[in-house]
Amino acid sequence: MTHIFRYSTSSPCVFIDPSSTIPSTHSHFAVLGQNVSLTCRLHPNVEHVVWTHGEEVMITYRRDNSLKSFFRVSPNKTLEIDLQQLQAELTILYAQYNDTGNYSCEQFFKEGTSKASRFYLQLQGYPRLSLETKTSKNSYFVVANCCVEFSWNAKEVFIIWAQQDIIIREGISKPTAQNMRFIDFCDHVDIRSSHNIYGKILTCLVPNKHNLSSWIQMNVTYPATVKILTSTAVKIRKGDEYIISCNSDGNPPPEPKLERKIDNTWRILPITPTAHSNFSTNNITWRFSLAKAYERVDGIYRCTAYNGIGTQSFTESVKVVYRSNRYEWYLDVSRYTRRVSDTLRTFSRSLRPFGNGSNLPDVCYNSATSGEETNTGKIYVGEDY
Repeated sequence: MTHIFRYSTSSPCVFIDPSSTIPSTHSHFAVLGQNVSLTCRLHPNVEHVVWTHGEEVMITYRRDNSLKSFFRVSPNKTLEIDLQQLQAELTILYAQYNDTGNYSCEQFFKEGTSKASRFYLQLQGYPRLSLETKTSKNSYFVVANCCVEFSWNAKEVFIIWAQQDIIIREGISKPTAQNMRFIDFCDHVDIRSSHNIYGKILTCLVPNKHNLSSWIQMNVTYPATVKILTSTAVKIRKGDEYIISCNSDGNPPPEPKLERKIDNTWRILPITPTAHSNFSTNNITWRFSLAKAYERVDGIYRCTAYNGIGTQSFTESVKVVYRSNRYEWYLDVSRYTRRVSDTLRTFSRSLRPFGNGSNLPDVCYNSATSGEETNTGKIYVGEDY
């Protein structure tokens, strides 16, 4: 006798259909938690039918004048007899491991003979997928575990791992646990660079008759990191808006702080940053604004971040130098009596290489009296850099 085993991943039912009543036993496996139908084809002269599970008689049907009969065998089993279609269908609702094993549909006739169809039902569980974050000496990484249960004595199970539909590992898993009802097969994979996997899909697939799989979005935790985006040497002038930008990553996402070094001690500044998040990641850019620089803001700054995992992260230091809009020099040129003929523009060009005003030329001129003799000069030079 041939049994046809039909299954569909989109349907909650599995059908097992005997095509004759020749005594035989066939093994079939279904999915844990799905509905299973065992259908026994009846002989036209059948008088009564006995369904058994293992050594237990579940129900005995005796023929009457009804063409169709329906029975509740147990809380999760029903039996339907259809004499027009000549079949007896046993349905197991939400099959569990205690429903596995041998089933028998035995038919009896007036002359005392009998015929039986036997089934051996086995179940496979859905893969169970879990994640955990671990720490090595220099990095954090994710360990993914995938376990799948079988109700029969399987020797090994093939498991495929995929990240964003790209296979990252495939191999054979041996039994890792066993009890009276099922055998557990587990496999694991280490995924490095946890900063780059946030939000991605990890899939565990058991490529057998059912092709069952489980997936999980990797919303894993990892420590905060922060880096500076601003130049480490900044020059600002009076009235300029002064902004320090830094970039942070981490889960849970941290909110960085801006610190300033005062008397060799880092002090947190009471400044609330503005955040700009990159889509679907925890990678965020933060902008700390000191508004208009009307006061001297010379100093050393840095960004720090901490999200409760690992240790505090901080950036390299940013050195800020404050410069006014102009320099003022007062120079004594009383020893010079010759008439001035240079222009202020010529003087500005000659002054540029001297930077902070040291080693100035011997002769300086007042822009208001350029072209006239003078004993003292007061020069205003606008900074251009």
